Amino acid sequence: MNTKIYPSITIDEEPKKKNWKIPPGVYRAVLVNSERDQEGSDILRFIVTNYTDSYSEYWVRNRYRKKDLPNLHKDIIIWRGIQEFATLQSGDCLVLDSLYGQEADIEVECLKKHPNKEALRVIKAITPPGSLVPDAKIPGKSIL
Repeated sequence: MNTKIYPSITIDEEPKKKNWKIPPGVYRAVLVNSERDQEGSDILRFIVTNYTDSYSEYWVRNRYRKKDLPNLHKDIIIWRGIQEFATLQSGDCLVLDSLYGQEADIEVECLKKHPNKEALRVIKAITPPGSLVPDAKIPGKSIL
């Protein structure tokens, strides 16, 4: 439990839980981290900043397998521009650390692969902030 102390009152706050079950729609988000797994897939993790409640922080991630690297490159070029993309390249890999903390508008879709399992949330598009969500305080909404 976190405790915040203000001049005349003390408020105990429960830490928010990570929630990966965000509904489909478009959201403002911030890139928090990335990693490359053992299979060579790149994973980008975003925290959604305009769709939260008092108990949960909503997160979404996208996994780019080796065969999907052109899609990762395309998403970063659309989001940050070709010049910044060029600065991220180091040999055969992308160094994404400088993108941490950067805002983006993302479109999330849900894929139902198995009838008895929760739908998989994936990022369909990553764009510059303001291109899909003009006001970051608007709750997530579908652009369809």
